[in-house]
Amino acid sequence: MGDGQKKAVIVGATSGIGLELVKVLTAKGWQVGIAGRRQERLQQIQSQNLDVVATECIDITKEDAPRRLLTLIGKMGGMDLYFHSAGIGYQNPTLDIDKEMATVATNVVGFTQMVDTAFHYFEAHPDRPGHLAVISSIAGTKGLGAAPSYSSTKRYINHYMECLTQLCHIKGIQHIHLHDIRPGFVRTPLLADGHHYPCQLDPHKVALSIEKGIRNNRSVITIDWLYRLLVFIWRLIPRWLWVRMPVASRDMKMNKTMLLFMWVCLCCLTAGAQVSVNVPELPQRSEPTWGDWQSWGAQEDGIYWNPVIPADYSDLDCIRVGDDYYAISSTMQFAPGMTVLHSKDLVNWEIAGHAVEDVSQISKGMTWKEMDRYGRGVWAGTIRYHQGRFYVFFGTPDEGYFMTSAETVEGPWEPLTVLLAEPGWDDCTALWDEKGKGWFVGTSFREGYKTYRFPMAEDGKSIDRERATLINEGNGREANKLLWHDGYYYLIFSEHKNGVGRYVMAKRDRRIDGKFLEEKQLLLPCVKEHEPNQGGIVEGKDGRWYFLTHHGSGDWNGRIVSLLPVEWVDGWPMMGDRSNSELGKMVWGGNLTPLTSHLTPLTSNFPPLISLQRSDDFDSERLSAQWQWNYQPRKEMFSLTERKGWLRLKASVPLEKGRLLKACNTLTQRSFRTRWNEVAVKMDISQATEGMRAGLCHFAEQSASLGIMCEEGKCYVEYRKNDHAERGAEVTGQYVWLKSTWGLDGKSQFSYSIDGDHYLPMGTYQLSWGFYRGDRIGVFCFNDLTESGWVDVDYLHYQMEK
Repeated sequence: MGDGQKKAVIVGATSGIGLELVKVLTAKGWQVGIAGRRQERLQQIQSQNLDVVATECIDITKEDAPRRLLTLIGKMGGMDLYFHSAGIGYQNPTLDIDKEMATVATNVVGFTQMVDTAFHYFEAHPDRPGHLAVISSIAGTKGLGAAPSYSSTKRYINHYMECLTQLCHIKGIQHIHLHDIRPGFVRTPLLADGHHYPCQLDPHKVALSIEKGIRNNRSVITIDWLYRLLVFIWRLIPRWLWVRMPVASRDMKMNKTMLLFMWVCLCCLTAGAQVSVNVPELPQRSEPTWGDWQSWGAQEDGIYWNPVIPADYSDLDCIRVGDDYYAISSTMQFAPGMTVLHSKDLVNWEIAGHAVEDVSQISKGMTWKEMDRYGRGVWAGTIRYHQGRFYVFFGTPDEGYFMTSAETVEGPWEPLTVLLAEPGWDDCTALWDEKGKGWFVGTSFREGYKTYRFPMAEDGKSIDRERATLINEGNGREANKLLWHDGYYYLIFSEHKNGVGRYVMAKRDRRIDGKFLEEKQLLLPCVKEHEPNQGGIVEGKDGRWYFLTHHGSGDWNGRIVSLLPVEWVDGWPMMGDRSNSELGKMVWGGNLTPLTSHLTPLTSNFPPLISLQRSDDFDSERLSAQWQWNYQPRKEMFSLTERKGWLRLKASVPLEKGRLLKACNTLTQRSFRTRWNEVAVKMDISQATEGMRAGLCHFAEQSASLGIMCEEGKCYVEYRKNDHAERGAEVTGQYVWLKSTWGLDGKSQFSYSIDGDHYLPMGTYQLSWGFYRGDRIGVFCFNDLTESGWVDVDYLHYQMEK
């Protein structure tokens, strides 16, 4: 391909091999222009610092596709390489005519008009070499009865490229170089159809092989050595034998005769060779009794166990932007509101920040002045990425719908925009369609769970209330998520039936403004697993699809998080373990290896590169991301700067004397359900005043705390359960250390120390659920008599076992 900066146009660049080649070429200094059907994906890719010069939205089956290709070439200022990676295929032993014709339209008609346009461009520019490369397949080698149109159209592509090569010789054209690229099974979204495909190749390694093959001017590039060998073997099989040995089972497994034949050939041809593939096997895990998981999340041997987050991260939504995953979780009355999470692999997560810095924008009821939004406040929402910005939409049951946006998830996030100022709505979602038009969906629970679709402004800052259209209703239908995939718009939601439970459903339509009449259940209720039902369906970097979901039936741990596999079956995202039935059930583990392309090498141990923040030494001038106040705090009543390295909590009078849940400026974070948890704090109580209480607490609807109280000039240890006090020993020193320790049963043992070494137990408490929240642990300081006194917190250390 020569020296100097070259220009490539890649059609079909929004996923799979095309996207990986974008990364390879830009890393080697190429200027790259990309095309695909999905405008939003093109914009996402262009925003990922891949040095993409230009984009063009092209559906290769449309009549205007050649004109759009020339437009993209014009934006690039020329073209040295045309790479065609746009194709589809199905296993279709039933000969579904729609699938067969769609395959022909894309792989024959669309392919021909695009490749001919590129050929004519290179023909008209004989002053510089041009490379025309297309993805075909080894499937063109033999007719595959399980995929008739796919293998036939790939054979067409093979022959067409051979014809163009001969045509160049006939015309004496020497500056056009043609490349027929024939990979085997590549781990791309095309294979995420619910079937098993053997010997899948890594798409990035395939892209590297393609670049090398083009650079070396190879006319036929079969990837890799195993598939070159396989093609050789296939060619040895006579037709009369081939048609009697079909690759025909539902899971694309070969029959015993063919497997034996290929095994013998491989043994003969690879004698003396040794191939080692070190991919961790998923061990068998018996289904645990709910809450009795001995391990969770990422494991050192390359697997993960559910839950991936055994803490209250409820009402999830999840997206992928480039190599990063982002999720949001509802936060009710806590401030800042709407937690934003970040991950590289869907299993190991960190808190990136919060989308609503000041919840007083929503209502005064969300502030320390009123504190009347327990169980309400910031409910479920959706996170989207559009034209270089992140958008978060959410609802509150009393105030209506809101949105905010930011260039990065860390913020700053814009002040809230009110979309609908009406009570009685929940669980909204939004989407920009392929033409860039915005749409918003929300459920009116006050009308008996009727779900409406609203046209939305392009900037996401308004919805058209007058043009709302009913598209779903009944059976407690909520947890809405809009999704576009392979020509369909999907409304994913959950449904509840008495005596059955809550489970995941979907409706779909080819038009976002359609009636959404098609409907299908996606997952069993899974009642004993606390009903996984609300989250985000996302395509992984490995080309597979996943459902990041909370478990909807809360207990003291809240609504925790699991990761379930998704298979696209007949155009529906079916979830969970479907080995025994059409509808899947809960999956308790998975293979982390395909999700961890950022780890090198893959065969090493798998420690989490990131983890959810817990401990804090208060050395920064800002609180760490795990912290949330119980309601919007009084800013003048706490400080991280008045005493460097300490958090100062100043006492104020609660709205109701002696009540922890009515005291302002209680600083909290989520409690985890693991085998062993220990939270320890060190406090300087030397500035305590008469009537002041401060300490370590747990709360949901119930509460308990261990700390100090000051009376008649003396400080005493005090244990409180639901605001009923039990006094302990007098504390005469400057410092007190407080601990809470609990395990999988959620039974906390409080203890205290006056020297930091020797602890005395005082108070046991069963962690609780309430107000749609699991247990919170926190530190507090209030005074029933006067607004005076403070406590300084040196640290809060949270240790746990994984």
